[in-house]
Amino acid sequence: MVKADDVAEMTRMLESTWYGPEIERASSLYSPPELLEVALNRHIVEINKIVLETVPFSGKLAIRAYLLKWDIHNIELILSSKLLGVQSQRQSLFWSLVETFLQEYLQEIFHMTK
Repeated sequence: MVKADDVAEMTRMLESTWYGPEIERASSLYSPPELLEVALNRHIVEINKIVLETVPFSGKLAIRAYLLKWDIHNIELILSSKLLGVQSQRQSLFWSLVETFLQEYLQEIFHMTK
């Protein structure tokens, strides 16, 4: 990764790893560097889902609390950037990612509590 000349090359290097499926799915909608960010975020969501599915019932609350800590941190960053008037091209991408993530995350939580 250090030897990569740019983000596109990093993305190509990661296509042969376990990030490959996420890169392939996101490649029709995004291009580097957004492609890499989307793929890595989707992969971490999948890992979190696996953890929630495999942890014993008595540990699910602790895992959810840990994940919620990062969700709250990310929401704080979003809100503070809006309050400071920070505008970027990535905001629309970010908001669409947040919306997708929250939908999947909430569906998973509701599914787990049934």
